Parts: sequence; C-alpha cells; structure tokens
Amino acid sequence: MTIETLLAPMDLAMLKEERQEGRQEGLLRGLRWSILDGLEARFGPLPVDVQLRIHGLKEETVLRRAHHLAIVSPSVDQFREDLADYERWERPMTIETLVSPMELALLKKERREGRQEGLLQGLRSSILDALEARFGPLPLEAQERLQKLQEETALRRAHRLATATPSLDHFLQTVVSKEGKALCEQPQA
Repeated sequence: MTIETLLAPMDLAMLKEERQEGRQEGLLRGLRWSILDGLEARFGPLPVDVQLRIHGLKEETVLRRAHHLAIVSPSVDQFREDLADYERWERPMTIETLVSPMELALLKKERREGRQEGLLQGLRSSILDALEARFGPLPLEAQERLQKLQEETALRRAHRLATATPSLDHFLQTVVSKEGKALCEQPQA
C-alpha cells in the first residue's frame, strides 16, 4: 500500500503542488549557488553586497540571466553593473515587479483566501454530487442547508458521510439541524 492510496484525491493534489513548489525552490537555490560559485572561482572572494544581492534574487529568469552574466562578465564590478541594468531595463514584467511589497502582500492574502473559498466550494460540490448520485435530485432545502456549512473539517466529515449514509434523511439529520447549524463535531452513524 502506498501513501497515494491512503490519501484523498484532494490531499494528493496538495502534496503534488507542494512537491512542485519544493522543486522550484531547489532550482532557485541551485542557481544562486552556481552564480556565487562561478563568481568566486573566477574572481576570488566576493564582496558581501554581491553575495547578499545574489541571495536576494527570487525569480528564475533573473537568476538565469545573473548566471549568464557571472560566466561572461570580465569583473565583479561589471557583473554588478550588468545585473543592475538588466533588472532596471530588461527584466520581465511580473506582478512582483509591478506592485509594491504591501500590494503584493495583499494580493497573496487574497489568493490564499480565494484558495480556501474554492476548497470549500469544491467540497460542497463533491457532497452534492455524491448525494445526487446515490439518491437522485436533491430538494432545494437540502442544498441550501449544505451551503451553511462553513468549516473545512465539517465539510470533509459531511463528504465521508454522504458516501456512506443509508438515506438522504439520515444525512441531513446528522449533518445539518433544521435550524441550519452544523452538527459535524461527531457525526453519528
């Protein structure tokens, strides 16, 4: 039995996304090391400002250009100048280069919140699909009550219940009370 067989498809997708992000971080770290190592091999110990500048580079395209410059620049000073010129004039425009750090933080916060909203919407949709596949079209009241569930853990429990509940009535009684309050702390079988 592998870890993939033990995880829900959504969990597996998150693991794959994390793996990809880790690969990208490793790639960037390797490029930084290659730049520093190449410059030191060619010119000896590097000034601290150059080391800090290389460690501060976060974009793959900029790091690749810096690597090229580290190979062809005739001096550390020329490398420093050429890298500054590239960043000032030729750097590809990305959201990170077009907005202030505060705006970027806000955009990232919005993206995180959007991901969470999308996750909850996806869980609700999966619950509805499971119930409709098992019991046919759902009454509007059932759909409305399901929309009131706002917690990820409650929705995950509700999804598990939706795939195994003996009846739609049992599901509704277990997951959502008539007042629309979640009863998912401990779903009853």
